[in-house]
Amino acid sequence: MNPPNTYIYKLKIVRLNKDKIGMANINSKEFQLLIEIIRQDVSGLPVNYSLEGIRWNEFLRLISYHGMRHMVFANKQILDLLPAEIKKTLENFSFIRTVAKLNNQQEIKNLFNLFELQDLHPLLIKGTIFPFYTENVQLKRESADIDLVIPKNEITKVALLLIKNGYCIRNAGKLNQIKDLEKELGLFTQNSFFQEIHFEKKPFNVDLHWKLFDSYLPFTFPLEQLYDNTLIIDYYGQKMKSISIENFFWTLLIHHGGKEYWLKMKNLVDLMMFLKVHQNQMNWDEILKKAEKFHLVTPLKNGIWFIKYYFNFPINKELENIIENHKPKIVKCTLDFWIKGKNWNNAIPRFQFEWILKQSQDSSFRWWKYAYQFYLAYKTPNPFEWNRILNIPNGFGIFNFLDKFVSWVFRRYL
Repeated sequence: MNPPNTYIYKLKIVRLNKDKIGMANINSKEFQLLIEIIRQDVSGLPVNYSLEGIRWNEFLRLISYHGMRHMVFANKQILDLLPAEIKKTLENFSFIRTVAKLNNQQEIKNLFNLFELQDLHPLLIKGTIFPFYTENVQLKRESADIDLVIPKNEITKVALLLIKNGYCIRNAGKLNQIKDLEKELGLFTQNSFFQEIHFEKKPFNVDLHWKLFDSYLPFTFPLEQLYDNTLIIDYYGQKMKSISIENFFWTLLIHHGGKEYWLKMKNLVDLMMFLKVHQNQMNWDEILKKAEKFHLVTPLKNGIWFIKYYFNFPINKELENIIENHKPKIVKCTLDFWIKGKNWNNAIPRFQFEWILKQSQDSSFRWWKYAYQFYLAYKTPNPFEWNRILNIPNGFGIFNFLDKFVSWVFRRYL
């Protein structure tokens, strides 16, 4: 028996109840097809696809937004049914990303050899290590960047090492000169609300993190926990220290549920792929206690609820207990993002995104406190951001904040 007022996609194209959801554009056949493809991939069960009325260019746009092009291309059943031009587009994309993935693997091994020589201790996080936490589960995810997390006291050394080996900091201009960089990095990492700096060396992008999320966000997580109970993985022929299975789950939950609020299908697919292997080995009572401490209970419950009631993903009794009597407050707005493939870096979707953020927090969340922390984070210019239109002295906080907003609008739309 399903809880009242839940909205579930069947394995065939169905008409959803628009009156209950309150959305005019709910009957997206393209989105429903994507749901079917994901459910087949996760369950392994064959599906009789209904392709009547599919707008293929819209379908391509939608799977691009959701990060599902690899999965669609790897689905031989649906691939044979696609128009030739869509199939060719996916084939080209898959080839390019496969080459990039192989290049990234070699670059990661080269970087970690350098780190070992300098007695530095970065850890890989996010997509580059996902395959090592899903064992035999076939993985068809899109990933591009190399994400490293490192203790604050090693950030400057790692950054300088990257610079010496051909990387530059995106948008940092003259700060890529090592003399300026060392001073600014020390100040920035100690006092900044932000979590990372972006390095690039064509074709590679490295995101260097000293925390897992920007400090104005309304949850917590002790970075030092990632260095507890580490394990050794065989990274394509090279032994490498990596985070524990539980800590990998926390990085997944923080990014996909705490920062992106399950607004892309790739986030939910990652959750299902992880739970498909590990849900029966996790101590969910302890996970729930820690989630309360980290203020991540609501993102945790929302993610489990979505995969159960939109993908029929089988969850164990412990997870059933976690979501008992739970109903996300964000279903209607989340569906809007899913179906329309909204980019929350655009102006109007950004306001909707902030509303979802507010509704996705635990009971301890205070909107005014979050808004104030957000203001503090952006009121002071820093040398690692995109250039602002004006050059206002640091003491004029409100004017610097407005300058940041106007500069973002100018760069985004003009």
